[in-house]
This record gives sequence, C-alpha cells and structure tokens, in this order.
Amino acid sequence: MLEDEVREFVRRRWLDPAREVAGIRTLVADCEQTAKDLLDAIAGLGPFQHFLDDPTIEEVWINEPGKVFIARACRAEFEIASSRHLPPNMGNLAI
Repeated sequence: MLEDEVREFVRRRWLDPAREVAGIRTLVADCEQTAKDLLDAIAGLGPFQHFLDDPTIEEVWINEPGKVFIARACRAEFEIASSRHLPPNMGNLAI
C-alpha cells in the first residue's frame, strides 16, 4: 500500500524512476508529508483533503473526476485533482 502511494507521487511529479533516483529519494525522505498523505488517504478524502485543510478555501465543487473548482476570497479557481483514491460514495458527499 505504501508502495502504491509512492508510485502515485512519482507519477504525479512526472519523475522517471530509472533516471531520476535523486528526485525519488527526496519524495521518500519527506516522511512528514508522506505520513500526512497516507492519513489523508485512509481517514480523509485522499487527494481532496488539502482543499478542506486550507483555511483560505471557502467552497469546493467537484463537478466530475479530476475537475474541481474552489472558492477563495469569493473568487472561483479551477483545480485539477486526482480522483484515484476517492471513496465510492463521494458523489453523495456534501461538505
């Protein structure tokens, strides 16, 4: 499971594991962020949890997988987010 998370980090950062070993070591060395990401995946909303943790974000609209809008300071902003780890009932969630 941890391996899957690290592979997802590598994929999101467009790192080539065969050529960019130093970049991957940096990801793995950041234990605090890895622990937070794992906690978010297990007990939170995975890649969407950071939207809820950010006190400047007023609203979150998930229009479809990967297509997220947020409101910050009364202005809408478009975000691209991974829906890979979303709970199956995410469509029924109102926050």
